[in-house]
Amino acid sequence: MSPGPVQPRGRRPGFTLIEVLVAMLVGSALMYLGYQALVVLARGEKMTDRESARAIVQARTMEYLTRDLRSSVAVTDLATGHFRITRYVPIDGRLQTRTVEWQVHDGRRVTRQQEGEPVQEFNFTGLLEPNSPALALKMERTTDTVFTY
Repeated sequence: MSPGPVQPRGRRPGFTLIEVLVAMLVGSALMYLGYQALVVLARGEKMTDRESARAIVQARTMEYLTRDLRSSVAVTDLATGHFRITRYVPIDGRLQTRTVEWQVHDGRRVTRQQEGEPVQEFNFTGLLEPNSPALALKMERTTDTVFTY
């Protein structure tokens, strides 16, 4: 039995080394571009998550502060960023006064302590950009608003 016809060297099926290398180069470039697209998406999602978390903390802080100020009878400025608010609180069907202290610490967190309750902390650490301005809490008496932040 004789072997089949021998094909000339240039007509064998398959790819040359150059063709394989070019295909690998194109494939690698496409994989790199896909990876970079995923990295950009992940960074964008992380920023969105941080902004959402910061908005939630800010809304919660402002909700408590607004409630305290609306029911207040007196606001005492102890120091910059440290306020004592005397407010009315319903207890056993009667309005009684309670003291609430608000304080800004290192511009990254705010604490609230109502008389007889544990300290509540509103932490902005990690939610603010490293070079963004620190938090400031400043009370002002004006004609149309009670406080600014």
